[in-house]
Amino acid sequence: MLFSLMTDTGGVARQSSLNHRLSSAKPPAWETRLMKPYKIAKNPQKHSASARERLKSIAATLSPVPNRPRKPRKHPPTNQTQPQPNQPSEKMKPSRAIHLLLALFAASVISANLHAEGIRKFDLRTIEKLGSAIYEQDIRAAQATDILFSKKKRADLDKEGLCGWIVEGEAPQMTVLFLRQNGGKLEAAYTIKFSKTQKPVLEKCADSTVTERQRALYAARTLALKNIKRPCSKSCNIVTLPDPERDGFLVYALAATTEPNAVLVGGHYRFTISKDGTRIEQADELFKSCLILSKKPKDLPPGATLTALTMSTVIDDKPQETHVYLNLLHKLNFYVIATSNNSMWLIQKGKISPMTKG
Repeated sequence: MLFSLMTDTGGVARQSSLNHRLSSAKPPAWETRLMKPYKIAKNPQKHSASARERLKSIAATLSPVPNRPRKPRKHPPTNQTQPQPNQPSEKMKPSRAIHLLLALFAASVISANLHAEGIRKFDLRTIEKLGSAIYEQDIRAAQATDILFSKKKRADLDKEGLCGWIVEGEAPQMTVLFLRQNGGKLEAAYTIKFSKTQKPVLEKCADSTVTERQRALYAARTLALKNIKRPCSKSCNIVTLPDPERDGFLVYALAATTEPNAVLVGGHYRFTISKDGTRIEQADELFKSCLILSKKPKDLPPGATLTALTMSTVIDDKPQETHVYLNLLHKLNFYVIATSNNSMWLIQKGKISPMTKG
């Protein structure tokens, strides 16, 4: 058994989740509007030295095949200087100088607290449920889109004004609703229902009325797409889930690729969005660098099988739900090292278990 051990400061691995997008055919205009190409970020953060050393020691223990040394990635030099706080002049009155120092101190405390909060954190069981829900919804969206394109020509869908889709329900009872714009009005166009007992079938909506919740779901995913500040891929897939702690939504923008063996480590976002889908309450980057792994690395010996991936994370002291999702998607064990407390976690079949104590 061969373990492929990679390190990254942000630590999640990913391949394209929607297999129908692996085709080289040009996407329709409505799909391009929904998932416009993004410029790939070319300035990843530096790797953690402690994480690299820890992974090297683990690799020596687990891997029967020695790994080739990886060439260090070049990073552009940074010549930015840190801004200095204003200093009181010699003629400044003592009282004014004291007020200025107090204001600067208060600002620094607020900044430190905001930085310390970081991403939203959930307990392990919630993380597992969210990861599984992301996987189930992403798979249904892929299947539904395959069915739609097998029944309808892309050019016809574009003329019809199709602008995207939303997913409602929980596995196994889920419904994918395709939406269109008609004279500036959002309408229901087609629906595909999934269940354990019935085969999914494309149906034209007899009633084109969109409910308030459906409108909010579409607004939330559209808002998330517009607020990806540091993309790691040319396109992304959107998953919208009910927030487990609030009234609104958790919207995930998942980095996607057309390369079947590419595993996108960076680029996944989580947005906490209001119930009406119009306001972002928190935006979390679930990564630190745009690292891409391969499911078929060049140094994989003949006859060997890739069974696991190892990565590090600095944004939390435990794995995130995107790790669970990727574990289910790729059918590979994930070893996640949290550098903040030097803990190591195994994710297997969507379940997280600690291997060390932080």
